[in-house]
Amino acid sequence: MATVSETIGAPQELASGLQLGTTTLSQNQTLSFVLYRRLVLPVDGFVFWVKASSLKKNPEALYDFTTFNTGSFNSPGQKVRASDSFSILGSLHYFQEIHQEEDTTYTRQLGLFTSTQEVNDFARLMPDELYITNLPNGTRIAFNGQIGRYDQAGLWHYNGRALYSTEATQILDSPSQLNTQLQIVSNSLPIWLSMSTESLPIYPSYLSGLNIYPPYVTADITGTTAMGQSPVYGPLSSQSQLVTEQIKFTFYGLNNNAVLDFQTMLLNNSLPEDAAYGVMNMPVPIDDKKVQSEFQIIAQKKTMILQVNYYQSRARNIARQLIEYAGITLTP
Repeated sequence: MATVSETIGAPQELASGLQLGTTTLSQNQTLSFVLYRRLVLPVDGFVFWVKASSLKKNPEALYDFTTFNTGSFNSPGQKVRASDSFSILGSLHYFQEIHQEEDTTYTRQLGLFTSTQEVNDFARLMPDELYITNLPNGTRIAFNGQIGRYDQAGLWHYNGRALYSTEATQILDSPSQLNTQLQIVSNSLPIWLSMSTESLPIYPSYLSGLNIYPPYVTADITGTTAMGQSPVYGPLSSQSQLVTEQIKFTFYGLNNNAVLDFQTMLLNNSLPEDAAYGVMNMPVPIDDKKVQSEFQIIAQKKTMILQVNYYQSRARNIARQLIEYAGITLTP
C-alpha cells in the first residue's frame, strides 16, 4: 500500500516527466505573441485588429476608430494591462487541410499549443485585445480556448485556428493601411448603427462585443434587392439606386415597454421628408427563447423584423479627373 508521502509525490513526478517530455519533443520551441487591439470603423461597425504598438506610435489614428462597449465587468483600475509582446516555451502541434468551397479555396489549419506554465498574459487580455503568433509556415494564428487541463500533469493546452485567407484583410500592422472615411458594407447598416446610444448600443450581427451585458441590440440584414431598374448617375459620377432589404433586430435585456419605444423610434425616424429610409411593413416585437439549462432560465430576448427601402449611394468625384490628365496616342 502506498504511503502518504508517496501519494503526494506521485503527481509531482508525473508533472515533471510530462514537462520534460514536452520540452524534449519540441526542442525548446519558443512562440512569440504580439498584442493586437480590436478597432471598429465608426461608419459601419466593421471590425479590424490592429497591432497595439502601431497605435502608440500613431495616437491620432485612434480618433478615426471607435471601440465597442465591453461592459462594466472589467474595471481598468483593477487590471494589469497586457504587454505588447511576450515569448514562452512550449510545444506547438498543428494540422492542415485544404477546403474547397463555392467561393473560395483555402487551407484550414488548427493548432494546439502545450506549455509547461500557465500563460498569464492570456488572462490579462481585455475583451478588445488579442494575442497573435505565427505558425512555422508563417501563417498567423490566435488561440481562443483551453482544453484538457489536469493539475497533476503540470501542462496547459491552448487551441485555436490559423487565420483564413479570406479574413486576412481584417488583421493590420498599422492603422494607416485602412481608409477610415470609407464604409465597407454596402447595405443599410450605417443607418441603424447611428441610432446606437450609450444606454442601448447597437451592433452588427456576428460582431457584438465579447461577453457584453444586456441591454443591447444586434442588426442582421438580409434580402437586399433593387427596386429601381438601374442606378441613377449624377453630373459628377455620383451613383444612387433605390433598394429594399430586411433587417432583423435582436434585443437582449429589454422589457416590453423598452422594445416598443425602439419600435416607435424606427417609425418616427422614417416620417420626415429627408428621412434616410422608408418602412414597408409593420414591425412588431416577438419574444424569443435562449435557454441555459445549468440555471434553468431563459434570457430576455426579443426580435423584430423591419422591411425598408432606401437609396444606396456613392460619390465618385475623383473618377472624372482621370480624363483631364489622360493623353491620347494615335497609331496610323
